[in-house]
Amino acid sequence: MANFDILLASPSMIREIFLLLTHQKNQVRVFVLIPTIDNPRVITCPATNVNLNGATLNGKATPYWVPTLYWFEWGTSTAYGNSTDLQITYIGLGSVDVSAHLSNLAAGKTYHYRLAALNDAGIGYGEDRTFIPSAPPCPG
Repeated sequence: MANFDILLASPSMIREIFLLLTHQKNQVRVFVLIPTIDNPRVITCPATNVNLNGATLNGKATPYWVPTLYWFEWGTSTAYGNSTDLQITYIGLGSVDVSAHLSNLAAGKTYHYRLAALNDAGIGYGEDRTFIPSAPPCPG
């Protein structure tokens, strides 16, 4: 029967564990990488395609290898009051571009928004940003 001992564990974004496997007199040293879960890191990016028909909210979420839900909170103040549908991402350690479209906005009103993301470790919020939908210019 084989037995093993954990020789080293160092906490970081990736937990490094060395295992020493022993079977009779033979020993094998195995290096294992185990991702640790951290709150998702989120960045709220500028809105694009802003007009009376709507706006596209943009951001970046870092899911840290685990399923991560994300959404945008938005409204006419930093109390927000609205949110987009939940989406899910879990691709790697790097940031993932995310977006959501809003429609039926009022011209001339200031809208606040921020990206939020949730995984097993907790929740992360991006900074508040604003945009103002404008009416199209008067023709001719």
